[in-house]
Amino acid sequence: MVAISRGGVDFSSLDGEDVFILFLLVSPPDRPGDHLRGLENISRHLRSQDFCNFLRQSATTADIWDLLTEADDGDRDS
Repeated sequence: MVAISRGGVDFSSLDGEDVFILFLLVSPPDRPGDHLRGLENISRHLRSQDFCNFLRQSATTADIWDLLTEADDGDRDS
């Protein structure tokens, strides 16, 4: 699940900044490798300021889905 907060959420982050993009990743307990790969993929993309900006500017669920699909497809090309 992806949630975008337009106003930001106080998450008591280390840098003191509000959080605008939230991910919920759920996986079966017997598949920890899949969970870790998902976390790695998400964290790699979130290091890109452009990716984060595009996510935050997404107006619809379809926009978010397209962005995530494009990012995932780009991973497969590398």
